[in-house]
Amino acid sequence: MMKSAIHNTYGTGPQPLPPRGRAGRGQFRTGFTLMEVLIAIGILAVGGAMAAALFPAAIKESQNANSSVIGRLICENGLSNSKIVLEHSGTPPFVTAELRKPTTAIGMRDLAYPVPRQEKPNTGFDPADYPDWSETAAGVVPKSPFGNLVLGKQAIVGENDYQLAIIAYKRTAADKSGVDNGLPELYSVTFNSDAGSVEFEVTGANNKDFLRLGSPLIHAETGRFATIMSINDTKGTLDKPIAISDITGKNGWVVYDPNDTVKSPTQRVLISRTPISVP
Repeated sequence: MMKSAIHNTYGTGPQPLPPRGRAGRGQFRTGFTLMEVLIAIGILAVGGAMAAALFPAAIKESQNANSSVIGRLICENGLSNSKIVLEHSGTPPFVTAELRKPTTAIGMRDLAYPVPRQEKPNTGFDPADYPDWSETAAGVVPKSPFGNLVLGKQAIVGENDYQLAIIAYKRTAADKSGVDNGLPELYSVTFNSDAGSVEFEVTGANNKDFLRLGSPLIHAETGRFATIMSINDTKGTLDKPIAISDITGKNGWVVYDPNDTVKSPTQRVLISRTPISVP
């Protein structure tokens, strides 16, 4: 009796089982071993952990980019608004040779963008009549968190040549106790800094109380500015040198939020030299 041949061709008939633990030559094995599964799980776990670690950095970068774009738009529109208001004010603006706040005749309120900084005093304030405004410990302020501050000086004394500093901000709605203390402000400080150094020191009573991380330190005389990166009592460091020559006892400006004792609300700073014609 002749024995029937057993072919190893897949699909032509019954196939013999491969030896336990490994497939025979020319035969197929289905499924994975436990070791292969564990290795695959390990690779997936490492890859997932690395991807997850990138998410916070990507979110932070997106927020920074968003703040930069919004800050630039506020600065550019704030500059245009300031020029229009100042040219129609009827009086020469910023008659000093150092960067100063607007005069009381014009006021920061009129130069603010996108809305005035204060609509009316607290007396008689009816929230129903002003849905876009809220009453705070410092007065009635817009609910919008965005706004700008303005400094200016005569670039050439006696001429209609001015230097304007526009500071865009995004304010904190309230402090840790839930109280809204009002809008961000500019504060004048006296400071020292060596030429080419990123270190600075403020002098005078209470000056250190208004220093905030991320605030610009603006040199009132030159208009140069740098960002405060660290603070240690009355001293700190900047992201770049602010002084070409040694600065001793000079005036400067910082931006602080009364609702945040750590960080500055500053989004962007625009320094522009522009003509302003007063009729």
